[in-house]
Amino acid sequence: MINKFRYLIFLTLTTNSLFPYLFLLFLMCLVISFGMLSYYSGLFSAEALRAEGIDNLLGGGFIDSFWWSLKHVLDPGALSENYGAPIGVIIFALLNSMMGLALTGGLIGLIVNSLQNTLESAKQGISSIDEEGHLIILGWNRKGPSLIKQFFLLNTTQRVVILSGSSPQQVKIILKAEGVGQKNKKILVLTGLTTSAAVLDRIGVSKAAHIIILAEGQGLKDSYSDVNTINSLMVIESKLTAQSKVHVVAEIVNSERLGIANIASSSPLVCTSLLMSRTMVQCARNPGYARVYSKLFSSAEIGFDLFSCNSLEGTLFADACLMITNATVIGVSWIKKLDDGSTKRVTVLNPEPDYDLAEDDQLVVINSRNSTILFDPGLKIALQEKPRQFLDRSKIRDVLVFSSSPNLSAIISELGLNSSSQIIVTVACRNAAEIVSSLNENIVLNCEVRRSLLESITIVPMEFDLNRRWSLEHLDLSGYDSIFVLADESESNVDADSSTAMIMLLLEDVYRKVGVLPPIVVELLDSKTKDVLKHSTIVDSVISTEFVSAILLQVATNPFLESIYSELISAGGIEMGFRQLDNYNALGKSMDYSDYLSHAFAVNELIIGYQKGDGPDAEVILNPDRSTFPSLNSRDRLIVLAQQLYT
Repeated sequence: MINKFRYLIFLTLTTNSLFPYLFLLFLMCLVISFGMLSYYSGLFSAEALRAEGIDNLLGGGFIDSFWWSLKHVLDPGALSENYGAPIGVIIFALLNSMMGLALTGGLIGLIVNSLQNTLESAKQGISSIDEEGHLIILGWNRKGPSLIKQFFLLNTTQRVVILSGSSPQQVKIILKAEGVGQKNKKILVLTGLTTSAAVLDRIGVSKAAHIIILAEGQGLKDSYSDVNTINSLMVIESKLTAQSKVHVVAEIVNSERLGIANIASSSPLVCTSLLMSRTMVQCARNPGYARVYSKLFSSAEIGFDLFSCNSLEGTLFADACLMITNATVIGVSWIKKLDDGSTKRVTVLNPEPDYDLAEDDQLVVINSRNSTILFDPGLKIALQEKPRQFLDRSKIRDVLVFSSSPNLSAIISELGLNSSSQIIVTVACRNAAEIVSSLNENIVLNCEVRRSLLESITIVPMEFDLNRRWSLEHLDLSGYDSIFVLADESESNVDADSSTAMIMLLLEDVYRKVGVLPPIVVELLDSKTKDVLKHSTIVDSVISTEFVSAILLQVATNPFLESIYSELISAGGIEMGFRQLDNYNALGKSMDYSDYLSHAFAVNELIIGYQKGDGPDAEVILNPDRSTFPSLNSRDRLIVLAQQLYT
């Protein structure tokens, strides 16, 4: 019976957070009642009343006895005030004081334990939050710090809630190392399953303004998990109603899982491998592109906006480009109603100059952040008649790729999609034969959708290991049209950017001896590495963590941007390009912005900015100020949107 009672007490103490306090109160009542028994030991006798701490102001009955006992339980120091009282009263006072000390200690212990549990919950990131309109980041990888830094550059007051399987302390250390301190920043770091409905309820997914899902992992071989991302998308989709205004965007690493992810959720998806492969291939086809991409996708400086065309119905697209005076028009967008009753946004970049705007059309513009779009309906452009000229672009037929990465397969596919001729891709890395065999197998398995790719690309292995080979002198690098250096994250004990820097030093050594190298496109994970390599032979460097995080953040805040980014970097359709002034017969002529725009429209191109100078010190200006548009010379180039031509 006693054991059963003890177990009942134990069970109640461990399962009910309020019971310990109630149990302590019950014990306190017992002790007070015990102390009141001193009444029968002469508590209010004449001898006892001479003591300083004993009074019978209310007749020396129940209330006076209760007050005397309570005072000794709560204040053990009251024991000294019983000097001179009968010995029986002193014994009761001593016992009450001792039990009072024990009860007070128990109460303090409960309070301290409760505070410790609360702090431990916060420290472990398992607390519930009560927020509205906040940004939620589900999952954690290298892109997290860059994503948060870019978010705070927007000067928003929204709180950032990070939920991942990583330790909160580990995430905080990474943030601090990347210069993202939590002081004066609204960052909450929690831990939990990003696929758990209960955990997602705990962080208020239905009340958030934006949700960004990162592929969980640190980039080591096979460590990224698209499975968790897709599961998180399904759980979030089930919790959001049709009226919900939560913007969700997810990162998918493997392009082959995009179809499944699209079935799981209608939210925008950003595929890392496709994004990086398309960007790097475009940089190879157009050396110097990385600066334009970096400027265009910068969250802090410029952004994309929509301008309604209610007052522009029937206006030509070319005229509308001039009527918007402080922003650069790049396309037209509208909402299309589908057969199933749902709607879809359609975006067309660089339409024909004589495209007639409809009432429900919206102009897609590049605008300075937090800037109001200005409109002057009186401006019109003088279109010129000029036959389209073919621009000679260097052909990419022989490519050397250093290192292996999760993006390698996508880069090879993108090279094939951007070329109409046979391409030879040499993969130089450790275990090259095994990796090339895997790449060929992957192409064969997907031959139904990549039959032309199977016929147009030849992949050649080249064994290259930095742990053994520290020279490239045996290679004839001049025979390649382009060189890619990818971030190799396959080893946990070797920093990917360190390996990249070493390869660049070897290429620099070749350049000093030979004097010439083909265009080099480098993938970096940390912008600090770019500063270290600023004097190397790099033509274009793409900082994948910053680039992808910028796209994720902008799509999360403006979902319509997904179609714009996809169009800008995809094979086919629209591409960005550099144009020399003599392409428009503008060299040596005094021309203003509208003149350049008119010459560009004549060949179905659209000016979005210019590059001042050339080489590593060249400056890229997008959305230029028309009133101060400079006089350009032979070293300068215009940046345009144009129809993509295959080479």
